[in-house]
Amino acid sequence: MKKTILILLCASLLASCTACNDNNGSPAAQTTVTGYVNKETITSISDEKDIDEKEESDPGLVTSEVSCSQITIRQTVLADQDNIKITADGLIYDEDGAKVMLTLENNRDEDLSFYCGGTNSVNGYMIDDANMSLIVNAGESLQGSVCFDYRELAGFGITDIADFELQFEICSAVRTSCPTPLDTKQIDPIWPEPVNIKTSVYDSYDYSIDTYLEQLKTGHYSDYYFKSVDYLSEDEVYSKGDIRVISEALTTDEYGEKTVMLEVENNSDHMIDSSAQNIRINGLILTGSNGLNNFVCPGKRAVLYIPVSYAICDDAREPFGIKEIQKIDMTFTAAEAENDECIDNGPISIAFSETVLPFDSTGDQVYNSNGVRIISKGVIDDPICYYKFDLLLLVENNSTHTISFDNYSSSIFVNGYEATSDTSFIKTPPGASSAVAVSISKEQFKKDDFELESLSDIKNITLSTVITNEDMSSEEKCEISIDF
Repeated sequence: MKKTILILLCASLLASCTACNDNNGSPAAQTTVTGYVNKETITSISDEKDIDEKEESDPGLVTSEVSCSQITIRQTVLADQDNIKITADGLIYDEDGAKVMLTLENNRDEDLSFYCGGTNSVNGYMIDDANMSLIVNAGESLQGSVCFDYRELAGFGITDIADFELQFEICSAVRTSCPTPLDTKQIDPIWPEPVNIKTSVYDSYDYSIDTYLEQLKTGHYSDYYFKSVDYLSEDEVYSKGDIRVISEALTTDEYGEKTVMLEVENNSDHMIDSSAQNIRINGLILTGSNGLNNFVCPGKRAVLYIPVSYAICDDAREPFGIKEIQKIDMTFTAAEAENDECIDNGPISIAFSETVLPFDSTGDQVYNSNGVRIISKGVIDDPICYYKFDLLLLVENNSTHTISFDNYSSSIFVNGYEATSDTSFIKTPPGASSAVAVSISKEQFKKDDFELESLSDIKNITLSTVITNEDMSSEEKCEISIDF
């Protein structure tokens, strides 16, 4: 798929892309934007063809043969308020992607920052990587662009852009260093209402086809994001109000990394922030409330990506006995994007295998009191930071209430030396178990009599913390000493 879309789209490097306007800013004759964009400037020539004259095509299919050089837009004013004007001038295609060429006008007496990204969409799918951030000086205008990367479009099975929406945020310019002083006056951010721009293939595009799901089902997907689809289901695993999760997939990339993908549909009239929290794999709790999220605009779909390594790194999977990803459980939450107020949430459970093997609960018991049992799983080098190592703990909650740990009351010593640590203790409900990683920096131990060069230099770790219930109404001091 990636090769197909690159061939189709990159062929337009020397072809023309069309926009149109007249002196009054209303649609009239076309303007053809030609050639490769150098420093994002536009060369225009007039063209007599009307934008509505388009060749017959079937752009809804993944294998569509519509040439992207034929897909055009009319010049469109996206925002004209508060002495700020944003105009979409046309579409240009180069080796990176489809670029929406923009004119940004700042008619105010202060420098402004124009940002676009994170909440843009193409053909009804949220596109994450189409970003633009430019500073426009007071009283000036500037040309810019938002690029829809071919690889991300291919990830949604998109070969033809039938429509798109851009979301802008305009605020006072902030520079870390600037040749001339800026007025310290700060304006409230301006968010113009998004405008849906229909391209020349809009009328013939078949929106009934879920191109993202279709490319997963047919195997015509781009190998940029993953190499294989190990599991695919169209079960509606979440449906509350106007928010639905309509498909689920498990994929593997070229490095063997597994990713769970949830297709989220927002049929409400407001933008939502969808997130996956309290993730469990094969029954073991791996993350807390701070989960992965994705914004979904009204009437749009988005894919929420959950890399398994986010929940548990490869080096930690073996100590906890997670050899295969057989089942994932999570709390799916939809919140108002504007104020982060929770609209609704609920559990999602996806079984990738008929048989789910239990995680490994064996190890050295280092704490057992009032129904709470803690087992040491050893230490590993931190998979992200080479100068850190992680102490792995399995927490079993056999009490009658949800427990957590008070980070502010925690202290840790390595070989008798006090250390700083970064720990995300997870809320563990009754009858459940959670995996905890205590991340400790090696750099702080560069002392005359002790330097931590390898994990074999660790002889003892002492951890002191406080176990609390969910409402913090009770607490119990927890002292752990582990010898290696």
